[in-house]
Amino acid sequence: MTSVQDVFDQLVAANGHLTDIHNDEVAVRNSVDAVDNSVQDVASKLDAVDATLLDGFLTLSQGLAALEHLEQQQNQILVHISQQNDAMICYLNKIAMTTCALLNEAHTQTLMQRQLASDTKDLAEMYGSTNPAAALTLSRERAVEGRLDECCPPTPIDPVCVFEACDSPPPLDVERPKTHVPIFRAEEEQTERPSRKRTK
Repeated sequence: MTSVQDVFDQLVAANGHLTDIHNDEVAVRNSVDAVDNSVQDVASKLDAVDATLLDGFLTLSQGLAALEHLEQQQNQILVHISQQNDAMICYLNKIAMTTCALLNEAHTQTLMQRQLASDTKDLAEMYGSTNPAAALTLSRERAVEGRLDECCPPTPIDPVCVFEACDSPPPLDVERPKTHVPIFRAEEEQTERPSRKRTK
């Protein structure tokens, strides 16, 4: 038959086992807390890495947008320069054609004027020597015509060549490229990012 002392000894042994179990549980809890702290530290570092990556992608996207804007401006300027070149080529062609026509006309007129001057001199000498009275009358009539031209000038002759303007583009109105493109951080996006920290 089990005595009271045996029962007491068993209770003392059980209490010792419970104490050991409690100590083990405290150790496990400390280990869990240490692991949890490590996890939270890793989560904080991951948040920092995530923020750095988001800032990098944001800066890269802004830089690409700025480059795209500058490229569009360059394309617009190149198109405008091409149109201006077309207008200049048109004017140069007209100048070349007009210059050639003027040279041909001037050469023809020079030959005709030389011949007319020679013929007119011959006629004037022959007529003046045979009819001095008519030569005097002609001189007087020329003087009267000169005074009439001063009072009532004759109607001017319309020019043979009329200038025609070429089609040219209007002045280019485009924003001047900036020497420095500022980069702004979207802080509102960073504040809305969820945290990876664990809650106990």
